[in-house]
Amino acid sequence: MTLRHGWGIRDAAALGAWLVARRMPPFRVLRDWYYVVRLVELSHTDSLCRWALSGGNAPEVYYRFVERVTGESWSTVRARGVAFARQRALDVWRPYREVDWTAD
Repeated sequence: MTLRHGWGIRDAAALGAWLVARRMPPFRVLRDWYYVVRLVELSHTDSLCRWALSGGNAPEVYYRFVERVTGESWSTVRARGVAFARQRALDVWRPYREVDWTAD
């Protein structure tokens, strides 16, 4: 079952509206942080360089991706560990979940 069939999401615009209605970040933000957390989890079994090469990508693409998303180098993110990456992802998502009680 896909999102499309299971929740009636027809296209990217419908997905965006679905996320907004649930006070969730844009899909790109969710996806990027999921990848960062997953890369940190996988780094305990293999290097980021090997993951990149096995996916047919240049390692620098992965290193730049992690730095673009986190604002920190891969070595820093990896050294801080999975718990740190997960917490950073939650910190980025939190503003979307906060309720503005002053809005009409």
